Amino acid sequence: MNTKELIDFICAKHYRTTCSDENIANGFSFEEDGETINPRYSYGCKRCALLEIESGKVKKTEENKGIINRELCF
Repeated sequence: MNTKELIDFICAKHYRTTCSDENIANGFSFEEDGETINPRYSYGCKRCALLEIESGKVKKTEENKGIINRELCF
């Protein structure tokens, strides 16, 4: 099972009507540096957030890892 298949299994649909797999519009908000997830704002759609991580948009830093663990615990 690859990452996308896992996302399909655990979170099959988007939570907002304004997003899709082609338009990941409701994922994480980022700080001005464009790399750090802004901890003041939650994601709008769990699937968008997971797809952002899978695509590599979310940088692998300790700070981001802590925010993701807090936000996306199932």
